[in-house]
Amino acid sequence: MRKRLRLPILVVTAVVFGLSFMGLTVYADQPRRVLILPDAYTDGTVALLEALKSAGFDVTLCQVVKFKWDGTNPHLTGFDAVIHLNGATSHTPLSIEAQYALVDFVKNGGNFIGSQFNGYEQADKRQIDMPDLVLQLWPHPDNCKECEMEWAVVPGQEGHPVLKDVPGTFTFFADAHDAGPLVEFPVNPALVLMTSPAAGPAVTVREFGRGLVVNFSFATNTSTDLTLQDPNIQLLYINAVAWRGHRLEQSIEILTDDVRELVTDGALKPVQGFFLILRLKIAQRQLDEGHRRAAVFLLGKFNYHTEDLIYDGSLVESEGQPLIEAALKIIEDIKQ
Repeated sequence: MRKRLRLPILVVTAVVFGLSFMGLTVYADQPRRVLILPDAYTDGTVALLEALKSAGFDVTLCQVVKFKWDGTNPHLTGFDAVIHLNGATSHTPLSIEAQYALVDFVKNGGNFIGSQFNGYEQADKRQIDMPDLVLQLWPHPDNCKECEMEWAVVPGQEGHPVLKDVPGTFTFFADAHDAGPLVEFPVNPALVLMTSPAAGPAVTVREFGRGLVVNFSFATNTSTDLTLQDPNIQLLYINAVAWRGHRLEQSIEILTDDVRELVTDGALKPVQGFFLILRLKIAQRQLDEGHRRAAVFLLGKFNYHTEDLIYDGSLVESEGQPLIEAALKIIEDIKQ
């Protein structure tokens, strides 16, 4: 049996709670950082900025309009989500460098939140270097400018995180709108959450790489700037920034099943398995509520408990170490 090094409780607490101790680089829970790439500096853009700040996010409004952003001014390092507004700038696409930067950002775990006229620019061959981030094209019968638009939740999608607290149907004023045809991806297909009156995709999501893509069928800041001032539209943006996909949930479920299997096989006593699973269940609940630091703490406690079981001979190392490594991977993903 291996000899275990027990860290002082202050060190363990520092690591799992994100405190500074003896020069250790440790994790601290921070609000999600958001970059808005504006198509115009309007009251609508400011309203979205303030709504996101009120929701607790750390928001940066890019100091140049989106077609002057090159991927480095600012760089995407440290951001968790990018909102790309593209109504007033539909004839001036992002640079190739900017498009590549956004694709890499999503591949590495970021959230990209786009809207029309990305679909128009791709269909018109103006902006073609980020096809994995464009979930619908152009045109569609629900094509209009300065119009009342009604969206409805697709039956069965009511529980999706992007629709949290969003009404089943709602009407808003669209600066412009086009619920163009859904892009068909052979891998990781897009999922439609809400539709327009003619059944076009209105709110669409996709998992891509380690990141997430959300797309809306409206276009902002054309000749009016009212869309981004609508409370339901703001709520969709807030949910899109907060959305972390199902990867963490699935990873915790798999880890829970692994513990159950050890109990079934007799490698763990039922009471030992119960307390390990309890920590995982509570960690999942904390994640669902947006409490990342608490989830990291509970996963750290899960590992500490598993190490205790290995140390006292209740669990063989060859069966306990994979649990620890899986929990560490989940912690790493939470920190992304």
